Amino acid sequence: CNSPTPRNSLRSLLVARYSSLATRPMFNTTLTELYGVVPFDETLVLYDPSSPLSLPSVLLSLSPILILTFYLSWLILDRDIESVIVAGGQLCNEFANKILKRVLKQPRPHEALIGPGYGMPSAHSQFAGFFFAYWTLRLWIRWHNPHMTPRRKWAASFLLLVSALLICMARIHLRYHTVEQTAVGFAVGVLLATLYFAAVGIARTLGVVRAITQWPAARRLHIHDE
Repeated sequence: CNSPTPRNSLRSLLVARYSSLATRPMFNTTLTELYGVVPFDETLVLYDPSSPLSLPSVLLSLSPILILTFYLSWLILDRDIESVIVAGGQLCNEFANKILKRVLKQPRPHEALIGPGYGMPSAHSQFAGFFFAYWTLRLWIRWHNPHMTPRRKWAASFLLLVSALLICMARIHLRYHTVEQTAVGFAVGVLLATLYFAAVGIARTLGVVRAITQWPAARRLHIHDE
């Protein structure tokens, strides 16, 4: 019989390699077909294309990435240290979520479909709770704009709350978390944001934040505190 050429051998190796990868999907294909869900574009978020609420839920689930991108853009354009402070708070909040998940070890409601990992508390809901609480506190305590009347502040606070709750509801709709997991996540996020805002306020009172803006590297980058 004829011996395989190097090109055919390479082709056979590649076919075998990618065939083996295809048989090891990240998600359970049997269950995804049963539930009628598919990954959204290049992300790992599973959703049901036939449901009119699924696509908005996916976009809400991706909102933390957009928010962190906003903080980075804010820093680049305005050089306000507040962007670093709030982004650092969100990242600390995320780290706390990882610890809580490892301590509580409560699985997701559809672990066989979604994949392995803990669901208590919901990271997205905790992110949303932190975002809502921190910016609401900042709006009422630190935002000294004469155009921001109490009525406008209440309206902005309401919009922040609705946005945060929509993120929580999206995680429930996409079957990633239970109501309990999202409620606990939201509550933890609000608590951590309140403590973090208070700590930042104390740091400002003691002059720590101002001292950081006077560091040589901060001065070269024109970092300031409004």
